[in-house]
Amino acid sequence: MVEWWNGLEMFLKVLYCIAIPATVILILQTILLIIGFGNGGDGDISGADGGVDLDAGGDYATSDNELIPADSNASDFSITSLFTIQGMVALFCVFGWSAIIARVGGLHIALCIMIGMVLGIGAMFGVSKLIRISTKLASNGAIDYNNAVGLTATVYIKIPSGGKEHGKVNLTIQERLVEADAITFGDEEIPTGAQVKITKAQGDTLVCIPEKESTNTN
Repeated sequence: MVEWWNGLEMFLKVLYCIAIPATVILILQTILLIIGFGNGGDGDISGADGGVDLDAGGDYATSDNELIPADSNASDFSITSLFTIQGMVALFCVFGWSAIIARVGGLHIALCIMIGMVLGIGAMFGVSKLIRISTKLASNGAIDYNNAVGLTATVYIKIPSGGKEHGKVNLTIQERLVEADAITFGDEEIPTGAQVKITKAQGDTLVCIPEKESTNTN
């Protein structure tokens, strides 16, 4: 093994130092994901773990009913979404091994680097796309709004009276913080920040009444 390593040119040694650690990390990531320690996004994979400030006053928008920063565009394939831990590991792994294969095949160093970069960047794009698809699939159809009946929500965008126009509320359903359309059939609009009780679900629209009304009724 030592003789083999000493017999390698410096370029191949550098490539092996890139490819082998990246491969080990990629395997560990895959194992952790399979046994349940992954979450479709890493510490930066899907861009964000952590809490959401409901007092942001419009600083958040929603994609598939989950809160995301309002200045992001969930429908676009952003450049920043590429630079995740999985994406970078895939880049280094594919770059290293493809460049090694090319060099062992007798290609010039510059060409080996070009081939490695093209394939590595392609792998990074692929991983990023897969993460976005898996996240979307995980969120689609996962929320049953009937489970919101009886829960308390916070008004995010004021709810007009009469039930003709929608407002929005924030609440936790199935252990997930979501934003949903909401209406009220009362005679007064419900202002932003008010607490409401969900009385019914009409598709993905929630019917609600002010929390104080609910208390008085009970």
